[in-house]
Amino acid sequence: MLCTMPDDRAHNTVPGTVHGPVNQIGTVHGDVHIHPTPAGPSAALALRIANSITDPQRKARVLPDVAAALLETDPELGDQVVAQIQDPAARARFALRIEPRHPERATRLVEPFLDEHTDVDLRLTATIVCLKTSTDPDRTAQFVREAERIALGIIDQNDRDTALRRVSIAVAAADPGRAVDLLRRISPGRWAADHVWHYNFKQAAAADRDYALALFDHYFRALRDGDDTLDLRRRYLAISVVGVDPYRATAVTGTIHTTGHRVEAITGMIGEIATADRDQAILWLRDAKEIALTAHADRTKLLGLVAAAAVNLDPALSRQLTLLITAARSAHDLYAFAEDLAATDPAQAERLVEQACAMDHDHLTAQRLFLLIAKAFAEFDPPSALRTLDRIEVRQDTDFERSVIVDVLIRIATIMSAWDAADAKPVLSRALQELRAVRTPSPPLSTAWGNLAEALVRIAPDVVERLAAQMAGRDDVLAAMATGVARACASRTA
Repeated sequence: MLCTMPDDRAHNTVPGTVHGPVNQIGTVHGDVHIHPTPAGPSAALALRIANSITDPQRKARVLPDVAAALLETDPELGDQVVAQIQDPAARARFALRIEPRHPERATRLVEPFLDEHTDVDLRLTATIVCLKTSTDPDRTAQFVREAERIALGIIDQNDRDTALRRVSIAVAAADPGRAVDLLRRISPGRWAADHVWHYNFKQAAAADRDYALALFDHYFRALRDGDDTLDLRRRYLAISVVGVDPYRATAVTGTIHTTGHRVEAITGMIGEIATADRDQAILWLRDAKEIALTAHADRTKLLGLVAAAAVNLDPALSRQLTLLITAARSAHDLYAFAEDLAATDPAQAERLVEQACAMDHDHLTAQRLFLLIAKAFAEFDPPSALRTLDRIEVRQDTDFERSVIVDVLIRIATIMSAWDAADAKPVLSRALQELRAVRTPSPPLSTAWGNLAEALVRIAPDVVERLAAQMAGRDDVLAAMATGVARACASRTA
């Protein structure tokens, strides 16, 4: 069918100054600015930075990140870098990492380890990779049997249980019933509760929901009375499983005896499902409020958790509880409430910190909370985040504090760069100044260097290359930068 434009829209007008090409879009009032799109990060740059690392071991740890990025942008060069990964265990881990997007490459990497290799963990990883990449039902069944045989042959109980857990998750997509059987062969000891994380249940649910529920049942049975951390473990379990089955999560909270842990479990569950099931979240919010009101210890803190959870679900309830808490006029309570509120209502949290500071000049606590508040502002209000950061006095001996400030600045710049890269560059320059002020290597600072490179390479790859040249001899920084650039490349091609 031929579509025609009405006469009144056939001739568009732009009454303003135009910079760059403009498509036929109708009448535009005002100025139009079309900014050129940066070329974007290059995986080859990540490789050049990695190759400038002098320490062979550190370079070897970075190569898998670079290789994974290159496989997406330049497969031929990526294969050359993969060939540089000589350590068998590193090659097996890399195969497991690239398996979803590059099954054939992953299989080729681990095939040499399938025979009776002396390293049991290496042989098991290779079998799991082949199991996940197999498209032949008979071959898949063979790999399932082999993975099970390897895991059950491990003598040490803890190692055997860990191996069975790995195999059961890998088998779940191909044979859920067998995966459940493998779960039942895992020792129902305390170790199981230590592995209760969101990732376990999300990964299990992605493979098979019934398997995920069986995983929950196994973990829940592993929790025994008499353990002085029982309520804490049940709290973590409830929050972890809520995305898979809200009813099981509710049942777990009913077995928690400590009021504080119950409130923290319910508010954590609310945070997990508030977007997907608002009605259920509101019901839990009411329950959490009633439980908190009956608390004898930490009542103010628990009401603060409920008020924070209610900010977007029930603003009236949040305001009501806020008035109740602030009426206590205790600086300690205000600081605690501000910490709970920082992520959901940073503006209110900032006012609470100011009020607490007027009562008790605990500058260290205030500094830490201002950092949390700035971090929350950075997600949606960069100017307020920068203003809050300006209130913080950075101590030269606090690497962690400086790394958090850098992280906030990078978040701010990332949001700004979506609108105008020119506005983001000064913010990233400020982050760089913070990093240059510290010369002592540390994990937080290395992470910050990587995050800076990841953000900066999106808008100014040439600046990253010059910066890497200036960092010659600082292998910790170069390794972090190479990894950051590789992450930027991977996210662009994902």
